[in-house]
Amino acid sequence: MKMLVVTLLLSFYFTSPVFGLMKITTYNLWNIMFNWDVRKYRIARMIREEETDIIGFQEARFDARTGRNQVSDLQKLLPEYQWSFFSGANNVSRKENMIHSGWEREGIGILSRYPIVSTSKKVIRYKQGRDTNKRIIIHAKVRTDHSGILDVFVVHFSYVREQQCENVDALLHLLGERSFRYVVIMGDMNIYRDFEWPVKLLTSKRKAEFEGCVPQLESFRRRRQTFVDAWTKVHDSEKPGYTFSNMPSPGFESRPDRIIVNSKLELKSATLSGDGTFYREMYSSSIRFHRIKTLIHHSYLSYMGVVGYSCLQDCGPKGSCRCGMCVKGDNSHNCDMPNCQECDHDTYKNFVLFSFIFLVVCFHLFFAILTMLINGADFRREAVFQILGCNCCLCHPDNFKKQRSPSRNRLYRFCMKWPLFKLPPFYLFLVSVISLMFIFYKSNQVFMNSLETISQVMDEEYFPSDHLMLSAVISF
Repeated sequence: MKMLVVTLLLSFYFTSPVFGLMKITTYNLWNIMFNWDVRKYRIARMIREEETDIIGFQEARFDARTGRNQVSDLQKLLPEYQWSFFSGANNVSRKENMIHSGWEREGIGILSRYPIVSTSKKVIRYKQGRDTNKRIIIHAKVRTDHSGILDVFVVHFSYVREQQCENVDALLHLLGERSFRYVVIMGDMNIYRDFEWPVKLLTSKRKAEFEGCVPQLESFRRRRQTFVDAWTKVHDSEKPGYTFSNMPSPGFESRPDRIIVNSKLELKSATLSGDGTFYREMYSSSIRFHRIKTLIHHSYLSYMGVVGYSCLQDCGPKGSCRCGMCVKGDNSHNCDMPNCQECDHDTYKNFVLFSFIFLVVCFHLFFAILTMLINGADFRREAVFQILGCNCCLCHPDNFKKQRSPSRNRLYRFCMKWPLFKLPPFYLFLVSVISLMFIFYKSNQVFMNSLETISQVMDEEYFPSDHLMLSAVISF
């Protein structure tokens, strides 16, 4: 009886709301840089492997024409996350001669396994500074299994130091409007190593610790709660927890991505994931296949007379835009369509021609193999072949004779009207294989420039993002 009571007490102790565990994550999606239709599968896999409950996203793009956004793309791959919210913040600047439309807005969003009972958006008022991008805060009330409502705030602050202080000031005003029991603040705060003051406005207890944000002193004094930085709370100073890399060098150099919780939540762990090692090993073939499709598509656009900049993004100082792809090297080799030699109108015509010849040869090869299989179906291993040790269907005597007696199949009889199909099947098989080898050899010569462009993948392209994914386990 005593054992039963103890067991019940322990069960209640560890399953009671106070000790409910939840995993929360923040991740910068890197907008649509470098093969989003490939990267999204890796990102979805990372989310599933992390077994996170709530994840906030920054730099998520939105396509006004289709209503598609990157958060909804991930939700389709992760049906277990039934609840989501996305809000656009800014129109994305575009090159004047860009040929592609869509993905014209950028914002932040959230996915959740738990019901999101309400959402809201606050636009941070622009005061002054170099960064004129509109900054927003989204607030989602999430109903948990353990302790009622968790208030989640997802942010993406300015990259200008002084404006970061103003962004946190706006967040403090929002937090001071009402009393929140359990609060999680997460996102890309763009914090630099030498300018931690904006986060100190939330986490410090003494005003001397945030002297870089002195104009926000009044908001600090009115702050209702003290918050804790998840990474610094769990890890010592020997683990800096850098999440941002100014790729491809000098590597991870700062910690802009933060998860901050109030004192009523206990932090159990904080982890990072998402470097490019696994992505490069498992998705390099998908990346190259995607680049092949991109080049073919843009050669078709060249054939149709489309003129302009072909990439969806700026390839930066260490890459050139060619045929809709970013190519390794400096940016002195940019070319606008249809002036890119590797995807001009002749490339498209050659592609159509070689594709047609390839399909014709493959059809002949298939017919030859089918005929040899039909001939060998009733092969009884005649004495001469048995003596020579040739007992496979390929050694059937009819495979070396001109086809005379067609099959009962109507389609087969119709195909036999083509002169080449009357050749001995074995000879037709050899001719088809040799023709395929010649096609591959010739295509490598004709499409040499195109294949070289496809292979010049930038180092950055082998990363799922230029940020790492930050996760934390919290206890209620």
